[in-house]
Amino acid sequence: VRVYFYFDDFYTWGYYAAFDNVELFEPIEHDVGCSAVTSPVGAMPAGYYDVIGRIRNFGGNAETFDATAQVWDTTGGAWTEIFNQTATFTAFAVGGDSFHNFGTVTFGTDSYYYTQIYTALAGDEDPGNDTAFAYSWTALVTGDVIFEMDVETPTGDNHCLGVEFDGTYFYVTGGNSGSDPNKVYVLDTLGTLIWTMDQPAHSTDWGWRDIAWDGVYAGPDRIDTLYASVNNNVDKFGIDLTTGTLTNYGSFPGPLSPNRALAYDEDDNWFFTASWLSDCYKFDKTNSNIQQVGNPGYEMYGAAYDNYYYGPWVWWHSQDDPGTGFQLQIEQMEAIAMTWTGVILAPVVTMSATGVAGGLCYWSNFRGMDVLFGMNQGTPDHIYGAILRVLLGVEEEPIKETPLVFRLNNIAPNPVRDRATVSYTTTRTGPVSLKVYDSAGRLVRTLVDKQSENPGRKTVYWNGMDNNNRPVTAGIYFCRLTAEERTATKKIVVVK
Repeated sequence: VRVYFYFDDFYTWGYYAAFDNVELFEPIEHDVGCSAVTSPVGAMPAGYYDVIGRIRNFGGNAETFDATAQVWDTTGGAWTEIFNQTATFTAFAVGGDSFHNFGTVTFGTDSYYYTQIYTALAGDEDPGNDTAFAYSWTALVTGDVIFEMDVETPTGDNHCLGVEFDGTYFYVTGGNSGSDPNKVYVLDTLGTLIWTMDQPAHSTDWGWRDIAWDGVYAGPDRIDTLYASVNNNVDKFGIDLTTGTLTNYGSFPGPLSPNRALAYDEDDNWFFTASWLSDCYKFDKTNSNIQQVGNPGYEMYGAAYDNYYYGPWVWWHSQDDPGTGFQLQIEQMEAIAMTWTGVILAPVVTMSATGVAGGLCYWSNFRGMDVLFGMNQGTPDHIYGAILRVLLGVEEEPIKETPLVFRLNNIAPNPVRDRATVSYTTTRTGPVSLKVYDSAGRLVRTLVDKQSENPGRKTVYWNGMDNNNRPVTAGIYFCRLTAEERTATKKIVVVK
């Protein structure tokens, strides 16, 4: 419907506003849920922990209902229930908000856990907010170094700079110990040198720095396309893994000279770069400055793009000391708005007594973990892997294939406090836009904005932040999908 507002102050008639596509909702009378698991959450040492959930009454009536907390030990992929307690809430008041302690659970060492808390109310009108969950673990934590590999010894090069990984091989740029021609090395994860290739003649002095990859293989034995920079251009090249030959395809302008730290977003075809204390740039092959933000003072050398659903993120590798005695510091940036999150990782290496940051790359599901691989320009030069997150390997039911129908699916949980899952379906290739607006129609957050996306079912996540990475206030918001010359809108209620 269209809603029209008019105000008459008896003197200057004519204050008015009109809003199209307004949905009218009846107040929810019966609705309770668990909005969050507040303990146990995240990385922690082995020990005893209270199981705490935030239980809320979102409806218009006092309610009597049960809430159940369950904890599973998921170590090794086997799900073993280790905790199950139910609490009864009697005449829980309208607007009730309680952090309820269900009891104590025991966590062992080097284990991974999943906690779920849910409410059960007969006639609950919005089951989407009934359940909350959290992961926790007593094993490795973010920033821990779980992999180290000497590259100086097998290559004979003490000027190793950039690094990229394809799941099987590491690709390393090297300055040939200070002599031309500079090199590119291919090594396996055991440190075996597979191939050594010359960089192009124009790549002099230190040669190519950080490497980026677009995730493309031209064939089973050829990697295309890799990117690196020695001057104000970004060179693009491929490697034949059967003959060990490198083909340089040309270059395109970048914003810096050189474009030292280099990361690639294969979803949007964006590059990210910085050099020492320079600003940080987002660019592509036709526009050398799509976006530019300030550098807080980091000495940038490497960058990696991470498309994890809480992000996406750009991770920067800088020659700063976070207090470890090594000049190996990794800073996190939200990739869309290019805002700094304040998250800093401080890797501690053991293979070298010195640590100076080189290139950086990201790989998902390396030995069950998402990992950042960094080049340490130390003695010896070596690659280290710092853990970002542990993948718990939850097994999902196979999805039954059904015909595609244009749809913006229900958003869950709704109301939302921390994070909402937004899924949608399109039926043909074309532009897709998915954006969140406030109740006044102002753009709050762009979740998807693609000139061309393949059809299918997609899922994205909104972390309750606006495009400037600031938390939104409680209230009513609208998620709008635009594709196929059609639109679909869903309401999101944000509670704090």
